[in-house]
Amino acid sequence: MNISMPTFILNTNYRDIDPVSEQIIHEKVRGFLSRVINKSEQYVLTIINSGINMNFGTKSDHCAYCEVKNVGSLKQEQTEELSDLICKEIYRQLNISSQRIYIEFQESERHMWGWDKKTFAS
Repeated sequence: MNISMPTFILNTNYRDIDPVSEQIIHEKVRGFLSRVINKSEQYVLTIINSGINMNFGTKSDHCAYCEVKNVGSLKQEQTEELSDLICKEIYRQLNISSQRIYIEFQESERHMWGWDKKTFAS
């Protein structure tokens, strides 16, 4: 099996995200991951969790914690490009400064992800 599923999770204390902005984030980030990591958009999962009780430093201003999970390795050039693209899109849609956004990139071995009753190593 040669399918890989990158996942993007956005956690933010921003409440009441406009549904249009939310959909734009899903679409844009799905496209970023597909293009930069070279994987089909069909298997990209995006999740947005808003209204979370969180603070960045000593301020409760809007902030975000994002996770990008990938089956396989990510090159430094890929994570740098994704960080730039994701931060810019979150700023465009939610007006959250990139200085108030953390992005954690995670790599997983194929046997550590399951899908369709098997793992990606099957």
